[in-house]
Amino acid sequence: MENTPGLKEFDPKKERDVKWLAKFTDCVNMLGGDEKAGMAAGQKIMQALSNNPWGLEMKPEAFINIHAGMSIKYAGNVLDGSAWIPK
Repeated sequence: MENTPGLKEFDPKKERDVKWLAKFTDCVNMLGGDEKAGMAAGQKIMQALSNNPWGLEMKPEAFINIHAGMSIKYAGNVLDGSAWIPK
C-alpha cells in the first residue's frame, strides 16, 4: 500500500483531508445497491478521486486501496487522539 496515491499526503489532523475522506466514504458506501445505484456510486467515486485535495492522479481501479489505506491511517490517529474529528 506504500504506493497508494494520496496515502502519504493524507493528513488525519487536517480538516480538509478528513472532510474529503468522509465524502469519499459516503460514495463508497453507496456501492452494493442495485445496478442503477452502483453506476451512480461509481460516477461519484470517480468525481471524488479526480477532485482530491492534493491534485494527484488517482485511478478508479485504485479506489479500494486508497479508501482502505486512508481509513486505516485515520483510525490510528483517532485512537491516539491526534485526528481532526468532525463535530
